[in-house]
Amino acid sequence: MPKVYITRQQKLNERLVSLIYGTMKVKHITQAQMAEKLGITQQSFARKLKFAQFTYSDLFTIFEVLELPDEVILSVMRERRGA
Repeated sequence: MPKVYITRQQKLNERLVSLIYGTMKVKHITQAQMAEKLGITQQSFARKLKFAQFTYSDLFTIFEVLELPDEVILSVMRERRGA
């Protein structure tokens, strides 16, 4: 079986998705509700979540809805910028 190496970007994407999905679960926010806030369909949000393909505007809206602390937002934004 071939070796599979996880890149730094993949690790950052996994961390971002885990943060978003985990916080949504804790705050009882569904994918449909989050998609509505973003102005997209639930299917589009699920696809963006699966591949961590969010624009900064999307992330800003998501962080606002999830009411994440500033420290968490700053660390995520710094990591994404540096990747």
